Amino acid sequence: MVSGRGFRPGIPVRREPEESDNRKKALASALAALNDRERRIFEARRLAEEPITLNELADEFGVSRERVRQISVCAFEKVQKAVKHRVAVMETPAPLPAH
Repeated sequence: MVSGRGFRPGIPVRREPEESDNRKKALASALAALNDRERRIFEARRLAEEPITLNELADEFGVSRERVRQISVCAFEKVQKAVKHRVAVMETPAPLPAH
């Protein structure tokens, strides 16, 4: 007898490693849409284990911390849009061949 967990015939198995791989690919693709400054700020603020402060990035780029915040918001929006597009493309079923 099959318990409530595990493999059940006829029910698709969730492929978490594959989903994680797809997310990583989508993020990498989205980061490619950013210029060098946007990428550096996005990675430093959103992806770093210990995020770099706005002041530190402002000093690095010679701009105000408000400008760094604006760039960070813009970069996040670009990445979000690119990831959504990539996921939509991955989820779109392939067209059926014409007869």
